[in-house]
Amino acid sequence: MTPQQALPLLSLTAAFPVVVKTYLRGERDSRRLKALLAPSEVLALDAVVNQPQYVLARLRQLAQAGRQVGVSEKEREMLLKSVGVLGERIYNTPIPLSYSRHTSRFLIFYASTLPLAIVGALGWATVPVMATLCWALFGILEIGNLIEEPFTAYESQRRPLLPLTEARREDAERVAEAQPR
Repeated sequence: MTPQQALPLLSLTAAFPVVVKTYLRGERDSRRLKALLAPSEVLALDAVVNQPQYVLARLRQLAQAGRQVGVSEKEREMLLKSVGVLGERIYNTPIPLSYSRHTSRFLIFYASTLPLAIVGALGWATVPVMATLCWALFGILEIGNLIEEPFTAYESQRRPLLPLTEARREDAERVAEAQPR
């Protein structure tokens, strides 16, 4: 594969984490893609529903153009399909609601009955102790809920995926810079 053939491949590789992030969050971010891809690729991405699947298909097309010796077409096709299916499975597998409900019900029961057990020993200090304890425990419960659904949380509560996408872009740029011109 020549360096000229590799540049679109590297651009799509750098764009893949961006489109996965925005797809999982139900967003579109053409502005970031314009910095990574050719205008024709950005227009094509805007026209499709499943952007990660499109990027994988384009990567497959480019990889077929620069076919590597020793890897069969069947193996390459199976690998690309498994990556796409795995991503969809992660996104579409719900956390059983009974897990969250059980945890929250237990915590409410515990927080409601604990003051009855400690009021004799702590007296009025029970109020600040329970306030602090409830703040900590209900905070842990909320963090657990965010971990269960990291891609659909409110904007201010989402896990920071931008550093991950930036790191993949920088990796692709380093590979592109190392290619002989």
